[in-house]
Amino acid sequence: MEVKPRDVEVAVVQIADQLERVTQQQQQFERQLARRLAVDATGLAAMEHLMRTGASTPSELSRKLGVSTAAMTLVVDRLAG
Repeated sequence: MEVKPRDVEVAVVQIADQLERVTQQQQQFERQLARRLAVDATGLAAMEHLMRTGASTPSELSRKLGVSTAAMTLVVDRLAG
């Protein structure tokens, strides 16, 4: 069975469209979750990381999430509430 370049192109576009929809749904879910938990995006990312990997210091979290240590300390303080 011969695959035509046009068929491949159409399939790639369809997959890209589906991926974009999934990404948008994930982002919407994360925004809703953050609102419900009363945390910002960085706080939510920190919580996700901690749930996956276990305990971390603010320095470790800041490196993993790409924020300053000072900012991560504030996030951890807010989460500890």
